[in-house]
Amino acid sequence: FKPGWITSKLLDNHFFTSAHIPDSAMNLLPPHDTQKGNGATTLTDQVKGDFDIAGSDKWLGFINNKMETIFWYTDSVTISNIIVGTMVNTGGSIMPPVSIMVWGGNEKDKLKKIKRFVPEQPSKHMPAAFIPYEISFAPVSVKYVKIIAEPVSKLPQWHHGKGHKGWLYVDEVFLN
Repeated sequence: FKPGWITSKLLDNHFFTSAHIPDSAMNLLPPHDTQKGNGATTLTDQVKGDFDIAGSDKWLGFINNKMETIFWYTDSVTISNIIVGTMVNTGGSIMPPVSIMVWGGNEKDKLKKIKRFVPEQPSKHMPAAFIPYEISFAPVSVKYVKIIAEPVSKLPQWHHGKGHKGWLYVDEVFLN
């Protein structure tokens, strides 16, 4: 740095690719009425959410249901990676998912489990953050991809809302 210059705060950005944007998407279980965004298209619109969640159409919030969403393509695509974009804000009872399951196949009614991923749960309060969960697996040819992400059913003992349900907030799903 030049003498007399003051350093600025670091800026941390994430950049994502989506090699295969689905032709369509549908929530098989609905998000909460207060955080339903623009339906399942919220997950594929390529618009990342921010921390201003009140009335936001950039997030789907789940508390009473799992996020169970199916994505489909007109023609088969080969995928080997998905990224599920979430927010964690322990002070607002927004927690990582308990698990994320990826199913896929070329027939909607005959999907096979591709991968199950279990994110680490916080052991204490942490600052609000955007957390993308990247799940990699052997390449598979699919027309349909179903993602099931489960919210925390009981907040942990250290949390001020211990025993109550936790929220799961998802803003984007990238398929590569």
